[in-house]
Amino acid sequence: MSLLGIDVGTTGCKGMAFSENGQILGRYYREYRLSSPQSGWYELHGDIVWESVKEIIRHINKYEEIGKDPIKALSVSVSGDEFVPIGENGEVLYPTIMSQDIRGKEEIEYLESIFTRKTLYSITGLPTHPKYGINRIMWIKRNKPDIYRKARYFLGWEDFIYYKLGIEPVTDYSVAARFMAFDIRNKEWSEDILNAAGVNKNKLAKVVPSGTCVGYVNKKIGSELGLKEKVSVVAGGFDQACAALGAGVMRPGTAVVGTGTMESMSIALDKPVTSDEMLKNNYAWNIHVVPDMYTCSSTNVGGGQILKWYRDTFGEMEKLQAEKGSLDAYDIILKDLPKIPSGLLVLPHFAGSGPPYKDPNSLGAILGLKITTKKSEFILGLLEGITFELWQNIENIEKETGYEINEIRAVGGGAKSNFWLQLKSDMLNKLVLRPEVTEAGCLAAAILAGTGIGVYSSIQEAADKLISIKYRFNPEIERHNDYLPYFKEYKKIYLLTKDVNHSLFLLKG
Repeated sequence: MSLLGIDVGTTGCKGMAFSENGQILGRYYREYRLSSPQSGWYELHGDIVWESVKEIIRHINKYEEIGKDPIKALSVSVSGDEFVPIGENGEVLYPTIMSQDIRGKEEIEYLESIFTRKTLYSITGLPTHPKYGINRIMWIKRNKPDIYRKARYFLGWEDFIYYKLGIEPVTDYSVAARFMAFDIRNKEWSEDILNAAGVNKNKLAKVVPSGTCVGYVNKKIGSELGLKEKVSVVAGGFDQACAALGAGVMRPGTAVVGTGTMESMSIALDKPVTSDEMLKNNYAWNIHVVPDMYTCSSTNVGGGQILKWYRDTFGEMEKLQAEKGSLDAYDIILKDLPKIPSGLLVLPHFAGSGPPYKDPNSLGAILGLKITTKKSEFILGLLEGITFELWQNIENIEKETGYEINEIRAVGGGAKSNFWLQLKSDMLNKLVLRPEVTEAGCLAAAILAGTGIGVYSSIQEAADKLISIKYRFNPEIERHNDYLPYFKEYKKIYLLTKDVNHSLFLLKG
């Protein structure tokens, strides 16, 4: 038998099928685009995501290896901040309001006036923000009352996909916890928050632990998708929690850093620490897909898209060179960079700031430019800035939780660069490991699928069997010491540039 893991993201979704011992048997990716009907609004229609998931399953089923080793179970990893309003007959009633959308501000202010920000953080583990599902449902109820009235369910991407596969709405703890209406300690919907929000609990999915078998793909739908056998559906998880599992981050003191469009870090811990300082620094807690564990996360919204900005703005020569030689432009851009600090300080807030400041109006800054600054130093400065931001968040979380992060697993597109991973290791003075499979979300979903149907006796056994480390990057203490004075100065930049950047943001937008 084979196991299918599907990863639903903001700009596309992917699927990978694995054998019981972790061999990749098939994969497929489908991209989609968000729509923006007006300034600040970002939407994605649920039917587009469902059609993409169907195409992934159909395509993977065409692999010869899958014909010999049919899919027996599937699970999904999903971005967790969105919901799909579903009518009585399963129709999508309104486009999904995406994470970066501005709607929900008045709703979160209302909830804060009832509970206070601290109380909401203590219950949900989430620093209040308009992007979470409860605020968007409240927005629908206030601005589109007919949609709210017609809605039988408001489903996250996980429960939506399972519903389309023929299963009554069910989601896992980690995805439910992203609605900002879930009690992460008692692992149940918060009646107090739902009542205050005026949201009927019956419109939300049933909640179960990750790795729970929740049903089977409807026979007719399965036939349409090319599934050969009866296929079990197993509860998956929130993408950052799944990335942690797929990278092998399952014990306190370990972390995963996923570098894609954004750079996200999740740290595994055995209990949530919802202190005033953690709230001040905007660190989000979630229930891990690993039993009895939690994750604490931070996101650098600049992340990998800063390097993409460089490639698309200044890297025309590298792109042409890559096309001629069938190479990756990023490999050319990152070739022969200096091994010593660039001398630049880059504030990587090119798309606003994540924790610790969570400032959407912050802008990027590049300090230290000279007439003698080289192109290679400029590129290195961008990588350093992204890594300084990561360093600052690690330092804050270590200090407040009392846990030292001793090991970082690197996944995502940015994990392909040995130079960047060694730079991370040296700057952070941490061991950095790159797993064999860097598509950690898909692998985690497959692990959960296999555990859910008894292929593996536990998630730990599955992880031990399917996750292997390909490269180790050990820190060089001399290089780390070279970066210490720069890090000291880096931590001053946001506060020094905040007022100017806010003025520029208002002037230019």
